[in-house]
Amino acid sequence: DAPCVPCSNPKPSLSSYTSPGPVCTWECDAGYLYDATLNTCLPPQAAAILVEAERLETAETPGSLPASFTIKLSLKPTSKVEIALNSFSQLQPTTPTTLIFTPENWDSPQRVVVSAVDDDTA
Repeated sequence: DAPCVPCSNPKPSLSSYTSPGPVCTWECDAGYLYDATLNTCLPPQAAAILVEAERLETAETPGSLPASFTIKLSLKPTSKVEIALNSFSQLQPTTPTTLIFTPENWDSPQRVVVSAVDDDTA
């Protein structure tokens, strides 16, 4: 991995030169992605579900406001991703019950609303 001399295109970290000369060419190491802002190669990210709170309090009492949050994906999927929202313990989703993310809408937050389950317990 000898540096190019002179080099008008410096090699970022986690990359390898592919040809020497006045205009150095390089490529990120396998699996790494180039970030032009940082001028470096970054390791691949793991896919994640990103949740942002809007309102996290709700109660069983009639007329109480539901809780809500948004969900989006951290990476663009190659195909449709479905997330089923199921009732559990003291909460149940009111809208929607399934989120669908596609390569076109993966980074658009989808709002989820949940209400407390009225179970006659304190």
